[in-house]
Amino acid sequence: MNEHPFELTGPDGLVRRGVLHAARRPNGTAVVLLPSGFKHRVGSHRFNLLLARRLAALGHAVLRYDPAGIGESDGTLSVVPPGTLSARLEEGYFADDALLAAAALRERHGATCVLLGGLCGGGITAQLAASRDTRGHVQGVIALGLPALTIGPPGDRNVPQAQVARRRLRNYAQKLVSPAAWARVFSGQSDFDHIGRNVLGAVLPVRPSGSISAPAGTTAGGQPNPHFLRAFATLRERGVPQLFVYGTADNRWIEFEETFLPTVLGGRLDGPGYAVRLVPEGSHELDFGPAKRQAMEAVEAWLEANFAPQPLA
Repeated sequence: MNEHPFELTGPDGLVRRGVLHAARRPNGTAVVLLPSGFKHRVGSHRFNLLLARRLAALGHAVLRYDPAGIGESDGTLSVVPPGTLSARLEEGYFADDALLAAAALRERHGATCVLLGGLCGGGITAQLAASRDTRGHVQGVIALGLPALTIGPPGDRNVPQAQVARRRLRNYAQKLVSPAAWARVFSGQSDFDHIGRNVLGAVLPVRPSGSISAPAGTTAGGQPNPHFLRAFATLRERGVPQLFVYGTADNRWIEFEETFLPTVLGGRLDGPGYAVRLVPEGSHELDFGPAKRQAMEAVEAWLEANFAPQPLA
């Protein structure tokens, strides 16, 4: 394995660190894999590590990257409630750091085509960063389990729309036969507040679902993320390909399918500038082996279809 420590000093003097997986037979394409939310660059259940090694074997250089304040990189996160940090992430908290990495791969490592990607918060960071790219450094986005709706800070978590809540409850019902799910219940790891709000959403009278084009100031949980909506539209206008991968047992997919898919994409999983790929029974973190494998195969196939090998500079 050809894996090397990576360091990048930003304009603030802080050093960002990561691991660069050199391509076995370089094709000029490089992928920056961002951490899920505020987690380490190895990824949830080592997903980023496994994906990086697979892509490097196919000819794509891959950087598993920690923005400032995460993992082994310099800096610290703001001392605020976790929900506030999540809300900031939805607005592009790490977008500038992602663009620093993209520029470094081009300028220092000879990449001719750079993509940004990640799971959950890493996916939204990738998309928002790509939409803010003014230097032409980013040519594609890989978003796995991307949250199309806002989470919002604590105390601002709304009851979800009825159709979303009912789909989530069906998802919970399927987990009644899962020993791992019961283990989370008895260990206190389950989000009972989240479950309770879904029960309310499913039984309360139907409420207006509202417009998908939420105002710029929207922060309430369960509303379309206006930053995501603008970024998606911007990237489509620029012709930057976007891949969305979801496990069908992931609540993020339920939200995407009930809101963004019908209103913006017209119910189509493939369209100009985007593709949506599904992993049957896959969870949000793709924690089981078959789900990991299918998600990685979806990424590989999309890269092969959209990014032909290019000569190195």
